[in-house]
Amino acid sequence: MTKKILVIDDDSAIQQVIKSSLVPEGYDVRTADNGQAGLDLVKEFQPDVIMLDIMMPVMGGFDFLKQNKESTIPVIVLSSLGQDGNEEKVKALGVKYFLQKDNIHIDDIKKLISNILNSAPKQ
Repeated sequence: MTKKILVIDDDSAIQQVIKSSLVPEGYDVRTADNGQAGLDLVKEFQPDVIMLDIMMPVMGGFDFLKQNKESTIPVIVLSSLGQDGNEEKVKALGVKYFLQKDNIHIDDIKKLISNILNSAPKQ
């Protein structure tokens, strides 16, 4: 069964890099450019993993996490350097995975997604 990844980020270049790297690995990847569009896609697409930016128009990552708090879908937060305190804030909202955008390589993302999916309970 194809695993589904939802990328919620207002930076279309980041969306494209992630999508073009994960699709050849066999993932079904959808994108949204703000938290509200992401919430709508969570219901429709039912992803296995969500990759989430913090600073976005319409609805940012913190509001997305608050509105999606009942979900058991693992979330990887992607945040830019200089946004001090974000890691602690998202962890307080139940997020286990936090990556600094300025410091990551696509192979790190692939490895983390694989680890999350391989450690998830089978449904």
